[in-house]
Amino acid sequence: MTKGKKRQCQSDIAASFFPEYAPTLPSPSRMKDLSSDNFGLLIAYLIPGFVTLWGVRPLVKTVDTWLATTPESAPTVGGFLYVTLASFAAGLIVSAVRWAVIDHLYHATGIPQPAWDFRKFPANLEAFQSHVDDHYRYYQFYANALVALVFAYSTAFLTAGRLPGGAGWKDLAFLLIVVVLVFGSRDALKKYYSRTAALLPPRSERRAGAPTSGDALS
Repeated sequence: MTKGKKRQCQSDIAASFFPEYAPTLPSPSRMKDLSSDNFGLLIAYLIPGFVTLWGVRPLVKTVDTWLATTPESAPTVGGFLYVTLASFAAGLIVSAVRWAVIDHLYHATGIPQPAWDFRKFPANLEAFQSHVDDHYRYYQFYANALVALVFAYSTAFLTAGRLPGGAGWKDLAFLLIVVVLVFGSRDALKKYYSRTAALLPPRSERRAGAPTSGDALS
């Protein structure tokens, strides 16, 4: 049995057990579209946004209802939709905080912001998009997750009424994850900047070599 037929068979089996959800079950082609087109947005915004919602949960009763896990208060289809939309909205807010804090901090601590020459952008659009998918989306995930995790852990301290350091191994695990996210985000941003610079070199670097027709006209 081929992989495509196997996936279709799985969808048919799921539809037979849950006929009311058959129209919404993802087909193999839609699953492929999700992984190829939207995976970067999923990790950059939705996952950090969900972590942020989890941090808001003790403070906002409505969010706590959306994220209910007990059988008596299991989330509804409407609640799932609200969680998805709220996660994306929270992810966008987290991304703005990341830009205002982490981006500027990294630019001031060894990762200078590049001055790319976008005159060559149309000719390198496909390669540029590849660098965005391979590096920048992961930087967004690491850095946005860092902001979301710090926020969620801070709200946990506030609602529990305790100071950092009293949770033992949980605090150590939190610090370890923070360190991993910091190093991972810095590495991803460095690779994105350096490899994109090969596609869109600053004008000063291009003029340092052999002149081109574009340089002569500028």
